[in-house]
Amino acid sequence: MQPDRRTPPTTKASRNHAATLIRDLNRVPELPYRSQRAMQTVLGIRWLALCSRRRHDPIVELTRRLGSITAAKAFIDFADLAGRCWPENITVLRPCCSVLSPDETVFVDMIEAARMGDRAAFSSALDGFIRADRHDRLYAAAVAAIALMD
Repeated sequence: MQPDRRTPPTTKASRNHAATLIRDLNRVPELPYRSQRAMQTVLGIRWLALCSRRRHDPIVELTRRLGSITAAKAFIDFADLAGRCWPENITVLRPCCSVLSPDETVFVDMIEAARMGDRAAFSSALDGFIRADRHDRLYAAAVAAIALMD
């Protein structure tokens, strides 16, 4: 009997590698969010970016996700202020991505510090990145946004 020449012979190592690869591809990645507020923040800035690209008003999407129009407005104010303070364009990923961009990580750090009322941690997340004279306004906007989220 002749071997089937359509498929290459496999070794135990290649079968193990294939099994490992398939297992890794099927694993649901852990989301790097530390809290529900952090998740809402990341998804909020992603929706803002998506709506901006498509020239849609983000207030409807954010109201649905944050629970009220007041929360949506406070979040937009916070994101707009952050965008004006940011040294370059803010990099955000698509809403379906399970990882964070470096800029999204800074947003998470800001929101977590604001949620905990930790002004020093908030400034620490921004030190060397955003001028210190802008930290107070950003902190106040973050606290206002976090206070209104569901």
